[in-house]
Amino acid sequence: MKTVKKSESTAFPLGNLKLKTLTKYNADGQIILIASYNNGIVNGLFKKFYENGILMEEVEYKIMKRISPWK
Repeated sequence: MKTVKKSESTAFPLGNLKLKTLTKYNADGQIILIASYNNGIVNGLFKKFYENGILMEEVEYKIMKRISPWK
């Protein structure tokens, strides 16, 4: 099994995201996205970050429906 470095992107179908949290990094290794999925559907916390690592927006979803206000 290949080990993925923090700065690498992985490509896979969303259907494979069963009760998983996806963390995406930029080329410098900074987190730019954290999203929770259940069977390929956004479900839970969703955070998006600026390139410098500062939080841009945060919202919570329940089965693709936003249940909290954008922060």
